[in-house]
Order: sequence, then C-alpha cells, then structure tokens
Amino acid sequence: MATTRGHSYPTQVAPTASSLRLRKNGRRFVTTVALLSTAALSCSEASVEPDTAVCDPAQCPISRSAVAPLFQVGTDADRVPGGEPFVPATDGTELKAILGGQGAWMIELAVATNRFDCCVKRVNIRVSLTSSDCGRTLGALNLRRRPLSWEYAGIRYVPNVQLVLGADRAWEDEKAVLTLSLEPYGGGETFEQSLTVALARKRDGDSAPPIRFGTSAHGEASPDGFCSFTFPAELTLSHLEAEQVGVVFAARTQSLSTDVTEVYIDASLETAAQVDPKCEPTDTEQCLMVDVERGRIAVRRHPVVRREDGTAYVFGIPLPVASHRLQFPAAATVTLSLKPVGGGPPVHGTAFATLLAPAP
Repeated sequence: MATTRGHSYPTQVAPTASSLRLRKNGRRFVTTVALLSTAALSCSEASVEPDTAVCDPAQCPISRSAVAPLFQVGTDADRVPGGEPFVPATDGTELKAILGGQGAWMIELAVATNRFDCCVKRVNIRVSLTSSDCGRTLGALNLRRRPLSWEYAGIRYVPNVQLVLGADRAWEDEKAVLTLSLEPYGGGETFEQSLTVALARKRDGDSAPPIRFGTSAHGEASPDGFCSFTFPAELTLSHLEAEQVGVVFAARTQSLSTDVTEVYIDASLETAAQVDPKCEPTDTEQCLMVDVERGRIAVRRHPVVRREDGTAYVFGIPLPVASHRLQFPAAATVTLSLKPVGGGPPVHGTAFATLLAPAP
C-alpha cells in the first residue's frame, strides 16, 4: 500500500554576514575534502557554493497551502519527445531495469511535488528498495544537494534519480517496497512515499521465466521466507533423510491456476562431465563434455502456499545428489516441473547454479 508522510526538522535560517564568511571558508574546506574523497560527494556537489540570498517564504508567488498537497514518486525513464516527462507510480507499477553504459543495472526514478516553497532550491534524496519476500536489500541511495530542476503549474520536479541494482540480479522479477524521501538541504520538513512495485529487466522479446527458483529456511511455509536465487546461484549439499546428500530449494510461480492447492513435483539435477577423464584441455583443443544426471525425484506431492495476490510458492523441495566423483565447485542445471494434483497444465522451469561441497 502506498504511503506518504512528512517529518519536521529545523527550518533553514538565513545566515548573517559573519556566519556567511564562516560558511564560505568552511565550504572551501569541504570542497578540498570532497576532492580527496569522491566517494562521499560528487564533483557537482562539491563545486556548488551555498545560496547567500535571504529568502522569505511569504514572498513566494504560489502558496503550497493554496493547492492540493502533492508528493508523488514516479519515473521519467520512458519519456519521448512530445510525451509525458513524468509518469506517476502506484502500488503494483512495473519498473523496468535498464543496463547502463558501465554495465550496471538500474531503475530511473523521478519526483513531482508542491510541498516545498520557492526558498527551497536543493534537496537531499534517500531511496531504499527491499524485497517483499525475504526483506533482502535490493538497492539504496543517498544523495545530497540535488536541485529541484524545473517547475510547471506550481509543481516542482526532481528527474533522473538513478538507483543502481545488484549485479547478482536477485531483484529480477521481484516485488519490492520502494521508499523515497526528500529533505530540504539545510533543514525543513521531509516528505516520504512508499510503494510496492514489480521489478523486471528490459528484455528483447522474451518473457519472464514461469518459475523463479529460490531458497528458504528449514520448515519455512511463509512467502516472506522465500529468497530468490542470485545470479549465479550457489547451492550447498546437505544431509537429507535416509542418510542421503542433496540440495533443498523452493519455487515461486504465477502460472498455476488459483484453485491449485497441491502439486506433483518432478525435479532433476545435472552436471557436465568429461567423456574421457584423462583428457586435458589445451589452448587449441577442448575435451568432449556430456551432461550427467546426478539426482532426480518424481511424482512427489507438495502443498502450495499462496500470497493474497495469487502468487504460488512451493517450499522444501528435496533433491538427492550422487556426489561421488564430483569435483567442487560444480556447475549444475536444475529442472523442475509442477503438475497440479487433480489435473491441469504443468509449469516447467530451469535454473543454473554452482554446486558446493557439504560442510564438514
């Protein structure tokens, strides 16, 4: 559910002539520090001198109390010439991650508001993005002294807020809580909005996978305990029942009919092996490889756990693995089929993971 709220902080006080000299001297010192530590401040932040003009909010042309209050998080990522420069986001909005020029995945955000008077020229921005399922942090941002860039009909905008996501792509096809706040630089009331959004990456024609693989704690039966695989995923062998060794994982899907309460599970795990164990690859010749099935379960009956939006989860899927003659870490392919008990179309999925040796 979307929430918006404000916080009261000390308001900005116009500096006196003596304090101006101190602030200017202090600013030169801060600029020097910033040049030595670019991780703390960007170049643009360090080079901008603070405003010295005295501003009276009573002289602002439009009073923020004269119009309906607005603090709206949105995006400008899909802007086109002649199109809308700002698209508001609501609960359930899909935000598509784009691959930046330096190889980082990011989402582009923007804010529209009339909650600041004309004396507020710059704001501090804080953004957090947290997975709805297991509370994993997917992204965070803390920017200072960013300008309220432009204004139209009494609404002021902060465009082009780029939130970098993790390279492990744990955010892909996730639902997450996005929280963004603006605080006037120098003090004042802070405004904040939280939204539940769907994250996806821009794809060239292909669609999201029907099954999302993940992990969960032993005995977990709540969607909040599901953590999707990172990229690449790591699965550690553990002891199963009947003195078997294998892996335990979970699955999430929106492709099962909402009346399905149980499924039959078919799952397998394969690793690649050399046809000739004595073969040694060279710069010009590679050894012939073949996929070897290391484990399989079939027609195992499992309950389905649901979220309110209908998303289905299957927890505690055990998959025995024959680990003899297996060199760790080993690249593995996991396949899974979910077949509704009582009939209906099955759902199939594949995941790639790195198989790790069991703990001693």
